[in-house]
Amino acid sequence: MSKRKILIIIVSIIVLAAAVYLLSNNFIGGEKKLLKIGVILPLEDSFLKQGPAMKAAADLAMREINGQNGKVRVELLYRDGGCESNKAARGAEDLINKEEVNFVIGGFCESEIMSMAKAVKGREAIVIASAGGGVSGSGADNFFSLAVNNDKEGFMLAEYLATKAKVGTAAVVYEKKDYALTLVEDFKRYFSAKGGKIAADIYFYPKSFEASEIINELKGKDFGALVLISEMPAVAEKIALELKTAGLEKTIFLPGQMFSNDIWKDYSSLDGFYTVKAVSEENKKFEKFAEAFKKRYGEEVSFAAEQANIYSTIYLLAEAAGKYGDDFGKIKNYLVNLKKWEQALGSLSFDEAGNRLSSYAVYVIKDGKLESVKVFKP
Repeated sequence: MSKRKILIIIVSIIVLAAAVYLLSNNFIGGEKKLLKIGVILPLEDSFLKQGPAMKAAADLAMREINGQNGKVRVELLYRDGGCESNKAARGAEDLINKEEVNFVIGGFCESEIMSMAKAVKGREAIVIASAGGGVSGSGADNFFSLAVNNDKEGFMLAEYLATKAKVGTAAVVYEKKDYALTLVEDFKRYFSAKGGKIAADIYFYPKSFEASEIINELKGKDFGALVLISEMPAVAEKIALELKTAGLEKTIFLPGQMFSNDIWKDYSSLDGFYTVKAVSEENKKFEKFAEAFKKRYGEEVSFAAEQANIYSTIYLLAEAAGKYGDDFGKIKNYLVNLKKWEQALGSLSFDEAGNRLSSYAVYVIKDGKLESVKVFKP
């Protein structure tokens, strides 16, 4: 065989191999693989600022990824969940059936996330929830959660009060919504198992409540600690400050979402109150995200945990799609086995149930800052 024929064969093999590589990675002709991601958030409720803030973070991630020389182009398709189960269910069904998305992310209220989880069960679709601690992950059912679930939070509250704070009686004040109801039931179960007693059990409706009525119900009750739960930080803060003004300070626990932007806010008005939330670790990627967010929108990140979670989720799915294309099984397996993946949310690993593995701590607010008093490691 002549040298010329050998050279032609070698060149043909190289060209064929290159073509196969480009086709297998959906990158022929410079085109990127389209990754459609459905996003469900409370977007039209002016009472909840988290939804629009999370949308801004998601849009930033999409813009960054699409501006890179990668294999994937992201398209985000939004639906308003309205913190309502029926609305979120319709949105999830529309995204999966009409838009044919394989990935649905976001959610803030537990009612939204529970509907999202039900929508993908048994189907070739995955939900990664950015918030909403009431729904436990279930990787087998295509559902993953980035938030501490209520069972863990309820346990940590009960464990701290009964064993470290030596509190024997507690009052619970909570909004009548799924997230709060689930957390409170978990807390009461664990606290009772430790020998604790519930001295007052008071619920309210977040859009039509009077803090004075809650205070009147608490007066005369004998309790050593109070657990106050609301999905809406502004509501929890209002009640907490009125409790303080009324002299009902004791040991009061507030929801962790109130402190998701603790990097910037001074909480001096809440000195002496407690909370449970994920341990904050130094994170250069979060700092980079926060800088990019401010440059893009002219304002600081306002809900650090929720915004970092949804921003990071889009990068996670883009990375998975870049590696495995349209192979749903491989992408799901990648998520199930994810360990110590780094992004703006910090280090991400999932347990066998699809819940985020993370250290959590009980904090007390002292001189306007969060100070750890008890750490719970996974």
